[in-house]
Amino acid sequence: MSDFMSFILLTSDMMKVISCKL
Repeated sequence: MSDFMSFILLTSDMMKVISCKL
């Protein structure tokens, strides 16, 4: 379960970076 949570956190962080670059 922790792996899934870490994956979600990673994805959210990437989305933030992409949003900033847009």
